[in-house]
Amino acid sequence: MDVRDLTVALGWLVQAAVVTVEGADFASIITVDASRPSTAAYSASVAAKLDHAQLDAHSGPSLDVIQASGAGLIYQPDLTRAGRWAKLARVAADQGVRSVLAVGLFPTDSKPRFGALTFYARDPGALTHHGLAIMFAAHAAAVITRVTATRRPSTRPTRWPRRSSPGT
Repeated sequence: MDVRDLTVALGWLVQAAVVTVEGADFASIITVDASRPSTAAYSASVAAKLDHAQLDAHSGPSLDVIQASGAGLIYQPDLTRAGRWAKLARVAADQGVRSVLAVGLFPTDSKPRFGALTFYARDPGALTHHGLAIMFAAHAAAVITRVTATRRPSTRPTRWPRRSSPGT
């Protein structure tokens, strides 16, 4: 699997997540590569705009969950009443989005994590199925880990030595 495959796999994953996680209208994945976060996949341009607002402001639930200790889950049922993430709240209001759920990409609970899967919803309080969101974040992390592992030089032989036939 290479980077192109990763982009396709994460694209399919966010599409499946939106269909599966009740209340979700959009989803995206932000990854951190060389200590710079960027959007790796999104289900619709609205999600990309909301990610961009967070990245521009250096603030938002996706970025906060990457730096969070513990479970790595941030849920804001109504961005209009959050009192934080001002730029995200403005862009979200312009896009008709009210609720956000960000899940840090596992398998590690140490910070910083290597990314976040973020769900956005038009309705306030819509994103209450955190278990499914965590499951999709774990799958995203597994896909990213697989690609990262294949980029490293292998320590095993590329071709196993032939075994001698009996009697030779």
